[in-house]
Amino acid sequence: MFTKRKGINIKIVKYFLVMFVFLLVLSPIKIKAEEAFDITNYKVVMTVDETGRFFISEEITTYFNYQRHGIYRNIPTSYIMNWDINGNLQEVAYNWPVENIQVYGDNYRTEIYTEGVTIQIGDGDRYVEGEKMYRLSYEIQTHDLGFADKTQMIYYNLIGSEWDTTIANIDLTVNLPKDINGEEIVVTSGYYGSEESSKVACEYLVASKQIHCTNSETLNNYESVTLYVPLANDYFTFPSYDQYVYGSMVFSVLLVLVFAFLYFKWGKDEPVITTVEFAPPSGLNSASVGYIIDNTINNRDITSLIIEWGKDGYLTIEDRDDDLLLSKVKDIDSKKPAFEKNLFNDLFKEQDVVSTDDLENSFYISINQCKQGIVKYFHTKEKRIYTASSIFLQVINCLVVGLPLGLMIGVARFSVTYRIDSIFAGLIPAFIVGIVVSSSFIFLRNQWQSLNAFARIFFALIIGGFLALVLFVYVIINIESISILYIMVGVGGSLALLFLAVPMSKRTEYGNRMYGRVLGLRQFIATAEEDRLKMLAEENPYIFYDILPYAYAFNLTKVWQKHFEHLDIPPADFYHGNGMLTNYMLINHLNRSLNSLQSSMVSVPRSSTGSGGGSFGGGGGGFSGGGFGGGGGGSW
Repeated sequence: MFTKRKGINIKIVKYFLVMFVFLLVLSPIKIKAEEAFDITNYKVVMTVDETGRFFISEEITTYFNYQRHGIYRNIPTSYIMNWDINGNLQEVAYNWPVENIQVYGDNYRTEIYTEGVTIQIGDGDRYVEGEKMYRLSYEIQTHDLGFADKTQMIYYNLIGSEWDTTIANIDLTVNLPKDINGEEIVVTSGYYGSEESSKVACEYLVASKQIHCTNSETLNNYESVTLYVPLANDYFTFPSYDQYVYGSMVFSVLLVLVFAFLYFKWGKDEPVITTVEFAPPSGLNSASVGYIIDNTINNRDITSLIIEWGKDGYLTIEDRDDDLLLSKVKDIDSKKPAFEKNLFNDLFKEQDVVSTDDLENSFYISINQCKQGIVKYFHTKEKRIYTASSIFLQVINCLVVGLPLGLMIGVARFSVTYRIDSIFAGLIPAFIVGIVVSSSFIFLRNQWQSLNAFARIFFALIIGGFLALVLFVYVIINIESISILYIMVGVGGSLALLFLAVPMSKRTEYGNRMYGRVLGLRQFIATAEEDRLKMLAEENPYIFYDILPYAYAFNLTKVWQKHFEHLDIPPADFYHGNGMLTNYMLINHLNRSLNSLQSSMVSVPRSSTGSGGGSFGGGGGGFSGGGFGGGGGGSW
């Protein structure tokens, strides 16, 4: 009864109340959807064994009010439970897999996804109408709830809260492996969150260790029945998967030992003897030397050949205001390697004089072919730089670097979640990161001689920082659910494999000898003293130009030029600068010209681009729909 209170007119209140009810009735929103069928009887028999495994069979008798193909049954596997522990609300994630699904008398198919399983029963080319009974069975493996006091319970939705239809009769039976205190059984029914049960009652049969529940009233759409039974802390003996974790630990250790053996047997390099060199190694052009020093063909290596061809008299370079002109003087020596001859001939394929403008966006194909030619040249039996076995082992080692970490984390998480995809969730990211990090460190090692001190520190920090970040994330994500021992074994195993993978490539006898000579040449270019250069220049006035292509390939052009700052450099016959310049300034122009030429030779034309059911889970404890299991279903 409404009364006038605090100056509010009762007529106004009535007016707004009537309008609210009127709008609610006319609202197009459907408050409750109706299914194509009613459930006339829902029978569940759940047999529980001492390992916490639930064997569940269901008989669902339906009455279809109009034609449908059949029904589907949703069963959750992932749960987020909120436990009240000593007054503190704690959220815990669980996964209880559904296994051994069987449907009797009907065709069916199952769909497994992250949060649950859907069982679709019926035929796509047939319809059912009227009364129809469906029989199915499945198993659910439960596990420890993770409480500090080892609390155990049965907390299960015998009828789920996701049936959008009425259930006239229920017959629920739970067979237990051991005796319980029947007075502690709690059953709740109704809509999600209900803590009472006015429609469903249960009794405990001591002799048969059986709980039996029936209803006194029809269950409405989305009403559920949840059983809660507190148990002794040792009631269940849950299956343990620790043996798999220990097996992964042993496997990781053995993997490291195997690759350590392989490294010392076939991957460890012989000591490199750095020879004293004052001239380029015989038989190696500047591009080849660039490849040997870092096992990589870059654009500088290829461009250095232009200088070499100039000082050998095959071409001249003219520096004009807006571009460079390369003029062919004579054919290249037929004794040169095929990749060098092909590049020279491609350069002057159409005419004997080419400019940087002619090379832009067109010569990159020849450059790439030359790079491939150098790699092939040093993969012949006589010229091979690295042994084939060590390269093969290095590739395999890179592939398994992340295996110990990913396997340890994945299997340890599987022992907690019982989900096979937990193994892949731990393994796949570690596998990818292992390949990326090991490949990056190998590349850094190969490039070490070509990088200055700043670049070495910078790239080492970038790669090392990325690795540290990944390991930190792995630890933080898993530290609460997985033993720190397992994590450290995984981290240690992967780091050990990483340290073995990086230096795994072993040079051949030829590769080791050439590498020592190339290192000697590079050391001479980087540290040559003025007095030594004076003596060498007296013997060979053109030593500056003889070494210049190799200095350019080593990215030491400025260092080499600096050594001759106070020495007389004879004019370069093959290079003609713009204007009257001192020899020292002329070399500066030559260096800039080569950089410009490199940009034109490797430029690539720009490419054009065109444009071109419900969730599962549980809530707190002791209320309807809040337990494990349950789910629901519908028609299709």
